[in-house]
Amino acid sequence: MRSGRVPIVEAERALDTYLVLLSDHSYNASTFAARVTASTRADIYAAAVSAIATLEGDLHGGAPSKVMKMILEIEQPERADAYVRDLLARGEKIMGMGHREYKVRDPRATHLEKTAQALAEASNSKWYGVARALEDAANVALTEAKPGRRIFANVEFYTAPTLYSLGLAPDEFTCMFACARMAGWTAHVLEQTGDNRLIRPQATYAGPASSKYEPIELRGRGDRPAAGN
Repeated sequence: MRSGRVPIVEAERALDTYLVLLSDHSYNASTFAARVTASTRADIYAAAVSAIATLEGDLHGGAPSKVMKMILEIEQPERADAYVRDLLARGEKIMGMGHREYKVRDPRATHLEKTAQALAEASNSKWYGVARALEDAANVALTEAKPGRRIFANVEFYTAPTLYSLGLAPDEFTCMFACARMAGWTAHVLEQTGDNRLIRPQATYAGPASSKYEPIELRGRGDRPAAGN
């Protein structure tokens, strides 16, 4: 529908694989937001909007576009090592590496990497090769920087070359994530509303036990600018 052409088999399979792999992933940020909203008896549209709002950040759903930015800047596999080391020297993060839950390589990344490789070979795209070099360089540099702690590729890493090779622009990657995850969000919302209870986590106050009372007219006077300024 996007290109006006019948897709090659590898492209069709790549998109189907992506949509299935990203459809659901336990109580991630967007799914939890959707369920919290649904628990208030808000409708499914409001719950979906809550879920989508979480995707504005880079740490959930927004990483693939940043991964693709790195891949495009590297351009050639042999430049990956120097690029990664320069990135780490500046104290910047290698997007697509590491996961909050997985302490091993994200199993979804393994499947999506195979998909990206097959798509690249069928469409003569070079971006999988650059991504593979980037992951290899990142593994070496991160192991040297953090001895004893392994940081692996997550599913978002190989999302980048897959979607880009399908003709999608990096700023559309998060939209594709939302399309895939809509299936999971819907299932979670239906489950929540089917046996609903308001989600209301408890919090424990950990601040000072008491503090000196200060009349409101005296509060912050030292920081308050003089009248007319």
